[in-house]
Amino acid sequence: MAKRLELKVMTGELAGKVLSVPDGGLRLGRSSSNDVCIVDEELSRNHCIFEPDGESAIRVIDLASANGTYVNGKALGSAPQTLKAGDRIEVGSTLVHVVGASMPAAAPVVVDLPAKKDREPAPGRVVDLGLGPSAAEDAEAAKPVEPVSKGRKVANLLWAGAVTALVVAIFLILTNDGGSQDGRTRRKPASTSSSVAAGGKAEKSDDAGDGTIIVYERVTATAEKVSRYCVEVRGVATTLAYDSMSAGGGDGQKVDESGKLSDWARKELGAIFDSADWLSLESSSGQASNALRSWRIKAVRNGMVREVVVENTTPSRSFSAICDKLETLFNNDLGVQLVMRSPEECLDAARKSEALGDDFYDKREVEPQNLWRAIKSYSQAGVELKGVSGYDDDKNRMTKKVEDAEALLRERYGEVHARAERAKQIGDWTAAREAYDEIRAMIPDALDHRAMEAESNIRDIEGRIATEKDKRKKGGRE
Repeated sequence: MAKRLELKVMTGELAGKVLSVPDGGLRLGRSSSNDVCIVDEELSRNHCIFEPDGESAIRVIDLASANGTYVNGKALGSAPQTLKAGDRIEVGSTLVHVVGASMPAAAPVVVDLPAKKDREPAPGRVVDLGLGPSAAEDAEAAKPVEPVSKGRKVANLLWAGAVTALVVAIFLILTNDGGSQDGRTRRKPASTSSSVAAGGKAEKSDDAGDGTIIVYERVTATAEKVSRYCVEVRGVATTLAYDSMSAGGGDGQKVDESGKLSDWARKELGAIFDSADWLSLESSSGQASNALRSWRIKAVRNGMVREVVVENTTPSRSFSAICDKLETLFNNDLGVQLVMRSPEECLDAARKSEALGDDFYDKREVEPQNLWRAIKSYSQAGVELKGVSGYDDDKNRMTKKVEDAEALLRERYGEVHARAERAKQIGDWTAAREAYDEIRAMIPDALDHRAMEAESNIRDIEGRIATEKDKRKKGGRE
């Protein structure tokens, strides 16, 4: 039986080590949960996986890392690649050689790899499964700082590390607390207000209530499928990014959405992050495997920072409930629908929504709300089309249909609203009430500002009518 190919680390902290690829695979990355952990800022937390390929061969799969995996100087991309003896794999600043049983151990050799700027870029879209920096680094990064201009870049990681170390040293001197705990330097809280970072340890945040930051991230990855869902809230500004793809990159869904968080959503978020369930959550991690599952929630609120990460283990019931609440809230507030579907399924759903919209539009004179329904159906078709690449003509057609229908609705609303205002000015409350009822039927969305205004005017008119009736009754008795 032929011996399976092995991996020999040529550079970096593990230089000289020979790694065997077990039947269950060998995962490499920056996170300590990996089979091979390499402390390198150029690596994603879960960077790539080496797996058996037949009796003796092995293959490598990039886990959609931020900086990519290179085989013989060429970006691997999303498709697995079978390796042969002599192949060179580069991940971050680490070089690995594929060696066979017949190849004797040797000292590390110098290989002329292409410069990083000259390498062939990774094909397709990128989904960073690195999940950002570690909890301690991210909590520090969450503290508000003076804005940095776009043109200003840190020359290299060593310089960044030196600057960070200097800032921390000065900070510790000023606070007169040079102790450390659990391997992380800490300061003495300046007041009774404290923040809870990952693992439940308290530390003071410099956010001081200047702004709310919420980050929610869910990542799942196997050799067959990769998906990432991430929402970031800064104040009321919200961005949502969702990307799913197969290992070959042939099917999946991609959504990028942004907007302002509604007052209702802000209130719901406040209730979630003030709840005892959130404050009682703890970070947890499980055994590394070929499949990656990770959830990350970070909240910077009222001068407090708290982050909880669950990786490669089954989340608790309360953690899952909060994740479900957050995803439902964000999706509803931004009008996003996410499902793991193929492009064909997304296109089919889009065309059905468009056909429904056309039917409503054609019958816009039959029912007053049909024009509003047509807009909603066309908008839904546009959301479905966001899940597929290309089809620009279809997307532009949906945009045009929404714009035309909205323009017609604005025109009709303007006419009826003007009629209602004229009736109010002359005290014809019956005519005014009928016009506002027409607006309410035309726009059946209770959260639409036009419908809300109509409802408010209807209540006001009803009050005036009741007052006038009461006056007439009193006048008749007198």
